[in-house]
Amino acid sequence: MEKIYGFLIYVLKFVTDPDFQWSLLWVRKVSGGVSAIFSPNALTTSRFFGGVVSVLIGYYNPWLGILSFLLFGLTDWFDGKVVRYREELNIGWEHNKRFGAILDGMADKVYIVPAMWDWGKDFLSHTLIAIYVCIAFTGYVIIAFINWRRGGDKTGNIYEHLWIGKMKFALQIILVCALWVATNFAPQWIWWPFWTNLMLGIITGLEFFSVARKINPEFNRFSADAVSLGNLIYGGISIYYSWHKNFNMAGAAIIVGAIFDLADGYVARRTKGIESKIGSLIDSCTDFISFGLAPASILYFAGVRWELALMYAAGTLGRLIYFYLRSEEEGMFDGVPSTAVAVFIASLFLWKNPPAAHLEIVAVCCVALEVFFIFQWYHFRKIVECRVEIKVALGILLAASLVGGFFGKTVSVLFFGYLLFFFRPVADWSWRRNKIQGGISQ
Repeated sequence: MEKIYGFLIYVLKFVTDPDFQWSLLWVRKVSGGVSAIFSPNALTTSRFFGGVVSVLIGYYNPWLGILSFLLFGLTDWFDGKVVRYREELNIGWEHNKRFGAILDGMADKVYIVPAMWDWGKDFLSHTLIAIYVCIAFTGYVIIAFINWRRGGDKTGNIYEHLWIGKMKFALQIILVCALWVATNFAPQWIWWPFWTNLMLGIITGLEFFSVARKINPEFNRFSADAVSLGNLIYGGISIYYSWHKNFNMAGAAIIVGAIFDLADGYVARRTKGIESKIGSLIDSCTDFISFGLAPASILYFAGVRWELALMYAAGTLGRLIYFYLRSEEEGMFDGVPSTAVAVFIASLFLWKNPPAAHLEIVAVCCVALEVFFIFQWYHFRKIVECRVEIKVALGILLAASLVGGFFGKTVSVLFFGYLLFFFRPVADWSWRRNKIQGGISQ
């Protein structure tokens, strides 16, 4: 088991850390071999044909189609490594570097769109695809025009290789692979449209921010508010599905909103540095929609009496007002956070539709947990302090439960795990005990 964990950790570091990649001897040797055969611009140019060629091959053999797509995708990894290799050896490259940066941005878009369109035509929203294409190509033209107006002045490095670009490209590859699986092997799975359109929505948002940040780096300070907007949108989607009694989708939308809620705090700390009252107010308002009104809507349309559904929404509102007006201890919640409670309620509808009588009990208990301010729970982000093996195991469990169809049950169990292990007295005792045992073992 330790070998498996070690391999997974190695893969995770390799995928996310370019410096770790370059520290590996075999990576430098392969980069040198590729550099001797291809120039970086030649590798980049090949991606212009990669998407179309892969789709055409896929008509005859799906496996060769996806293999071709991934091989063309590797050119994005290799062209960066070849550039780094040539820079270290001081091989003449500076005169083509600017053109290569422009070429790389266009190649990625032309490479992805054909495969996304063909393999996703039965799952992706055509409107969302059109929005993505419009933002991607229009943004590219705007950036090129601004660069021309600046007369080649690269102040602020308008074509700088932002981490957001790598994240976006990786998500695009994952999306196309998921669409390939959906088209060729499991088209009957009802969750494909939801999850694939979610990924495309995130990619579109990243594309917009990538363009905005290159035009004006100051736009970075609005990143957290945009993530909060994503939370708000999925809260509205959940209410819409509740109204039409599609409780599975309504619950899934709340869980997606919770992911955005976790992300906006992280983004705010990275981009704003200090807490903003306006940002906190926006976050609280979106939380009320996604984790107050949306769960209350699910409860009401699932048969819970309107008084109890209203009580749940009012309890969440009171908790958010308390949270906004009072500065809580860093990394700590007074009472169970509304996000966790809403996710638990949503999870119940992902594996069955519970009776209204049971839901009424759940609603009362959840409100009580929210407003018991005398008890404290640690923040979700404390999970990063767990051992890497635990984080990897949780990731595997969530991925397996999503594919296996028991995702809702897994989330419900994790909620009770949070109630127990993140409860301050239990967490403090466990931390002290681990500290003492570590000292003895040393």
